[in-house]
Amino acid sequence: MDHGTDFLTQIDGVPVNQTAHSHGQGWTDTNFLIPELIETLEFKKGNYYADTGDFSSAGSANIRYFNRLPENIIRFTGGSFDYYRGLVAGSNRLGEGDLLYAGEVVHNDGPWTTGNNYLKFNGLLRYSREYQNQSWRVTAVATQSDWRATDQISQGVPLNEASLVASMRLIRLMAATINATV
Repeated sequence: MDHGTDFLTQIDGVPVNQTAHSHGQGWTDTNFLIPELIETLEFKKGNYYADTGDFSSAGSANIRYFNRLPENIIRFTGGSFDYYRGLVAGSNRLGEGDLLYAGEVVHNDGPWTTGNNYLKFNGLLRYSREYQNQSWRVTAVATQSDWRATDQISQGVPLNEASLVASMRLIRLMAATINATV
C-alpha cells in the first residue's frame, strides 16, 4: 500500500481518500483522527465489496465515531523528544439530541539534531439525534498542523557568497548529470 491509494478509509461512511493529490489518486491523510472518539472499526479485506468502490483494491476501513461518549475525558501525556499530547473530549445532552466535542493538541520534536517542532491541533463538534429506528448527525472537523522540515536549510542560517557559489556549482553539476543520463 502506498499512501492509502489502494485502501479506502471512511469516517462514518464518508470517504477520506482524496481523489486528486500530488502523492497519487486516493491519497489518505488521517491526522485529524482522534482515537478516543472511535466507537467501532469495520475492516473489509480485498476488493470483493461493491459498496466500497474506488480505492479499495487492498481493502477498506469504516471508522465510526461515538455520538455520545461513555464518560468525559481530560488527558495529558508526554514522552521523549519533547512529545506531549493534550485532549479534552466529552458529550452533553442538548435539546433532544447529543453534543459531542473534542479538542486535541500534539507537539513532537522527533529524534533530530534540530527538532522538527511538529505542532497539531484537532477539533470536532457533532450534534446527533435518534428517533425510534432512525438517527441523524451533523459533524464538523477542523485540523491544523505545522512543522519544521529537518532536511531543509533553516531560515536562521545566513548564506554567504562563497556558499551560494558552491550551491550554484552543485546545481549545474546535477543538471549536467540529469542531461547526460536522460
